[in-house]
Amino acid sequence: MTGVVDEAQVARLIRKYGPIQREHHVLQVSAASEQWWRDMRAKGRQSEVILALRRPEGQVLLHTKPFYPPGTYRLTSGGVKPNEKIVKAARREGYEELGLEIRIERFLGVITYAFQHDDAAIAFASYVFLVNGDGEPHPTDPDERISGYREV
Repeated sequence: MTGVVDEAQVARLIRKYGPIQREHHVLQVSAASEQWWRDMRAKGRQSEVILALRRPEGQVLLHTKPFYPPGTYRLTSGGVKPNEKIVKAARREGYEELGLEIRIERFLGVITYAFQHDDAAIAFASYVFLVNGDGEPHPTDPDERISGYREV
């Protein structure tokens, strides 16, 4: 999807970390969900980083929040701010949600989405990284409301 992927940054990341996977998904959403994504875009959020934190035993760390359905855990993710470098966003989110100074092992790929409702579509992109970091996870940003972690 044009406009949401920073191809110059992606090219630099590929040079540094190697080839990546790319996927595109069209997701049918409700009018309320389409409006939520439209509001996010108006606030400057058109992409996010997703962090798969590899633990020393080879497992990956997930987190949960009190408003998620019971038993729901997910990978760490967070928005890329306007004009923010993708790697800087990854490191910032690693610190905010995990309390760790992360190290990027691999840039895994880019997932683009079209959140579709009727004839309207909102474009979004996710930059996915495999990372590692030492220590016990703990959120440093209280607004994240992380209530627990799990290794899988």
